[in-house]
Amino acid sequence: MKETTAKMEGGLINKMPAPAKSIKLYKNGDQHYVGRKFILNPKHIRNFENLYEYATEALEPGFGAVRNIYTPLNGTRVTNISQLETGNSYVVSGGEQFKKMKYNEIRLNNVEANKT
Repeated sequence: MKETTAKMEGGLINKMPAPAKSIKLYKNGDQHYVGRKFILNPKHIRNFENLYEYATEALEPGFGAVRNIYTPLNGTRVTNISQLETGNSYVVSGGEQFKKMKYNEIRLNNVEANKT
């Protein structure tokens, strides 16, 4: 019985799809952009190139195509989808270097206050 259970569990675990990841993306250097949440479904976003295309299309950044993703606090470049963690925020850029800002502190109220 133990052998059958192990085979079933191993088979089920191996056949389950990877879970989707929920992340928030900011535009590099944009102090007025409050970020946008993305759900990364592994069926659709299989590699970084897919993610770059998806982010470019959705964000329409002024710098052009997304080519880099960084952590918001210290600007560490993320190079693999497996490094992205659900619930975390990241900064996208084109060819330019990471611009250090307090991305996680950008709020809609701050943007509206700056307009007046």
